[in-house]
Amino acid sequence: MNNSLLSLRIGLAFIHFFIFNQLLLAQNNNINRLKDSVFYLPNGEVIALSNGRYQNKNTTFVLHKTLVKADINNDQLKDFFVILTELHQGIQVNNYIAVFLGNTTETFANVDSLMIDNQIYLKNMSFKDKIITVEFLTYSPHQQKRLKYQFDNNSNTLVPLTIETEKKPQESLIIERDVNNIDNNNRIEIQF
Repeated sequence: MNNSLLSLRIGLAFIHFFIFNQLLLAQNNNINRLKDSVFYLPNGEVIALSNGRYQNKNTTFVLHKTLVKADINNDQLKDFFVILTELHQGIQVNNYIAVFLGNTTETFANVDSLMIDNQIYLKNMSFKDKIITVEFLTYSPHQQKRLKYQFDNNSNTLVPLTIETEKKPQESLIIERDVNNIDNNNRIEIQF
């Protein structure tokens, strides 16, 4: 029992380290403009960030350092796709992708947000051929996901297109049996 608790604590500390390592805010002009933004979450909740964070009793929202700058709505102004991470008592629980459209006064308005997944390690975000792609690992080291969205200019909403999941091949575990058997096969192979 004590070993299980120790393993659980070490595992949570490992996850906690990588979450906060990723959530450090980049110190560039693009992210600085969004650090004091208002987010409209899919459940209707409104989050007003202050210096890239929002916090109440047990919940914290943090603006992720990774963003994509592009002209999303074809108005010749820069717009952004960003990730907002929700934490409860320091543990990552939800991640959202949000669209911020720019205007001529160089301010940005959040027009849509969608939940991505709960505990993730973001690998990459890109915008090509009007498709935003979010690549991340779930906290199983053997699973990578790639989500694709398209922005609908008519309704100012993100439209989910596909979810691609890649499972990395795993090695098999070979256990040698310690008993004498009359057949010559003393191996058991377990595939994960």
